[in-house]
Order: sequence, then C-alpha cells, then structure tokens
Amino acid sequence: MRKEELREYISLEREADICEGELKALRKRAEEEKSLARKINPLRQRVLKMRKLSLEKASEIESFISSCPDSYMRQILFLRYIKGFSWEKVAYKAGGRNKGDTVRKMAERYIERSEKRK
Repeated sequence: MRKEELREYISLEREADICEGELKALRKRAEEEKSLARKINPLRQRVLKMRKLSLEKASEIESFISSCPDSYMRQILFLRYIKGFSWEKVAYKAGGRNKGDTVRKMAERYIERSEKRK
C-alpha cells in the first residue's frame, strides 16, 4: 500500500465532516427558507457516498496494518493513518522514547519495503 493511499482515509473523513457541517447548516437555514430544502438530499447523498468510501478505505488500511508482523509498527501505522495523529503524537502514544521524525522514518521505510515486496 502506498503512502498516498494511506493518507486518503483521513482526507475522506475530513471531507465528509465538512460536508456534514454544511448539511447541518443547510437544514437549519432550510427551516426558514423553504427553497433550500431541495438542496438537502443531494448533499446528504454526497455525505453518505463519502462515508462509504471512507469505510472501504479504512478496511483496506486496517488489513494492511494487520498484515504487519511488528506490534510497534502496527501501533504507529494505526495511530497515524487511522486516527490521524501528528507524528509527534504518534511517537508519544506508541511509546518507545522515539521522536516524531523517528517514527515517521520507520513508517516510511516499512511502507517502502512492503511496496517492493509486491
């Protein structure tokens, strides 16, 4: 799995969150301005589509992570690519007294090696 694919889940989640916020605001405005009601369903469908894509991507990423034989690396990958933590927070949460740059490099090397094995 490539780094870009791993990052895509967090992007999809953020995009869906933004659209959900827009949907919530639109519903509120539509209570006062009835002409906006027709815009609700297309936006709702868009949110549902993004959430579905997000779940599919999360499943792919979790499968990739679970295939990793090293527990520490699984933690790093999970915290970064599923939880969306910064590298510094990943380093802190995973423990091991590493810095953010160190765990980033470890993850990048692991991802590169796994790509080459394909």
